Amino acid sequence: MLIGPAGSGKTTIMKMLCQCLTLNGKRTEMKVMNPKAITSSEMYGVQSELSDEWIPGVFSELWSRYN
Repeated sequence: MLIGPAGSGKTTIMKMLCQCLTLNGKRTEMKVMNPKAITSSEMYGVQSELSDEWIPGVFSELWSRYN
């Protein structure tokens, strides 16, 4: 996860890291998410008040799928 002001080089850093990992033989894929498009519980997940179960969010689902 990269955060910082606009124009600080976040995208460049991420692209460079992906290129370096690929050159070292590790297939990489970059996923970009807009955190303002959904709520934080939809993004990260939340514990259900009724069943006390963990309901995963988009970020944790992607993390599980790609790691």
